[in-house]
Amino acid sequence: MFCPSCGREIADNSRFCQFCGASINNPSYSTDYEENNSSGYSGDSTGLNRANEINEALDAGDQALNALYRAKDELKGASNWGIVDMIGGGLISTFAKRSHMESADNALAYAREALQRYAKEVRDVDRLADIDLDMGGFMGAADYLFDNFAVDLLVQDKIENARRDVDRAIARVEDMQNQLRGL
Repeated sequence: MFCPSCGREIADNSRFCQFCGASINNPSYSTDYEENNSSGYSGDSTGLNRANEINEALDAGDQALNALYRAKDELKGASNWGIVDMIGGGLISTFAKRSHMESADNALAYAREALQRYAKEVRDVDRLADIDLDMGGFMGAADYLFDNFAVDLLVQDKIENARRDVDRAIARVEDMQNQLRGL
């Protein structure tokens, strides 16, 4: 199966693309409570509603985790290129590092949205979306224009801080996912 948005191959049972985050219209899955109950069933839906809420939270958590893991991979690439840049890699390593940073920033933007949806579903995750890799503006320009050890060191520190934040967010979401699966 392929993502209709980015065209990359994804698992047949996917509900979203782990690469671009696009929602996949997969008829084999439906977590929408109203859609599942469109037959007019009006019996006791408390258990069904709770199960649906748990499934929605798990789905949102899976989306958040995929985005966080994608950001983690990109930050690792940025960090590796940052080390090369610090020891004199020049413009090519700066470009490669910045490319990974931009991809990580995009993944983090999607992760923030997914984490907000997740927080809405579980009402127990409040600070997960505080990861920031804003390296535009002066620091972005300085990384290219003043390509020296001091600027590279500042950028590398920002990358490493973001990596730690992503690891903490992954651990918190995985812990919450395990708790939800136990319900």
